[in-house]
Amino acid sequence: MSNLKDFDWTGFWNDVDYAFESYIGKPVTDKDIKDAETELGYTLPAAYIELLNNHNGGVLNKNCFINNNGDCVYVTGIYGIDRDKKYSLIGEMGNEFWISKWEYPPIGIVVADTISGGHDMIFLDYRECGPTGEPKVVRVDQEGDYSITLLADNFGDFIKNLYISIEEITDEEFQSLSDEEKVKLLNEQEDLDVDRTMELLTNIGIDNLSPILLSTLGRMYNNNGRPEEAIELFDRIDEAHRDWSWYYRCGYAHASLACGESYESEHVQKALQLIETAMKMTKEDHLDKQLGWCCEVVKYLLTQIKPKEYKADYPVIFETIENFYDKKNCKDTTERKDTEAINEYEEVNYPTYDEVHWVFNKHTYSREEFSKEYNKVVEKYVSVYVEGARC
Repeated sequence: MSNLKDFDWTGFWNDVDYAFESYIGKPVTDKDIKDAETELGYTLPAAYIELLNNHNGGVLNKNCFINNNGDCVYVTGIYGIDRDKKYSLIGEMGNEFWISKWEYPPIGIVVADTISGGHDMIFLDYRECGPTGEPKVVRVDQEGDYSITLLADNFGDFIKNLYISIEEITDEEFQSLSDEEKVKLLNEQEDLDVDRTMELLTNIGIDNLSPILLSTLGRMYNNNGRPEEAIELFDRIDEAHRDWSWYYRCGYAHASLACGESYESEHVQKALQLIETAMKMTKEDHLDKQLGWCCEVVKYLLTQIKPKEYKADYPVIFETIENFYDKKNCKDTTERKDTEAINEYEEVNYPTYDEVHWVFNKHTYSREEFSKEYNKVVEKYVSVYVEGARC
């Protein structure tokens, strides 16, 4: 049975004139399906046949594919099986064209195109299952030497992970998604229009946001220079929902407010307390990447604070950063530096967060101005410090 049997197709297709001209075919029959399978040499998956019965190919309204691995692909249309349509499995720009003319690998069937204009395509991949099995869905990147990336284990899952883009989705459509779907959509597309992304959440009403949505909006405020508002949102999340990410994000917000302040200041102390807890939690859960993020808050936001200042009060931070950066910077060195030497190295005057703050506020400096100024800082750092302090 197809795993799209009960799928809600509302809002899925974009039936513009171009779609009718080049994609959407006539209603399919069982004979059409058998004939297409014979010509292609593959059994079409049940979920794809279910799609054909709903719509024989077409341009997508839900055109943004997002999976749980962070892959994001913008799809133009899905191919049907009407030979008279240019973009169909057996049409002029169908499977044979992409494999013979564009030299895509013969791993199965080209089932969808993307906004790249042919430079990456979506395939049904039959390599593991054989021509009569259940194919996976992959992206093949022509410009990346035809590299293959797994998108979904089957066609049905591929369809279920298509969303309307941030730029097109209405408030009503966004609010119809589950909280997990909302977060997935926002995380992958917020860079397209960060103001609209935040608006989608605030339009729900702050008092109506669940803990996961409060945390997501707080993260966005953090990333857009609004740490005070981020802290207000994080404080709304009750203790039961405060995981490592809550302590990390809240610590990040306080560290942003602590730039230039002394060790004894309220924001510095609060940031260190929160990051210490976040580090303990990420270590317990073996989240090495997230542990690195915690280190970066102290290293690059609290640049004015020296390791010897927090060594006694926050031993987890001190030991973690010492070990993390010792391994990262000296992984090819067998001789371990003593603690004093490490501390001396830690206190080198690296280019600071303030000096590269334009990255988080591109409206302040032009790219050219930044490049010129920052290159000078890096050159000075390399000539004065790095050459004399290599591991």
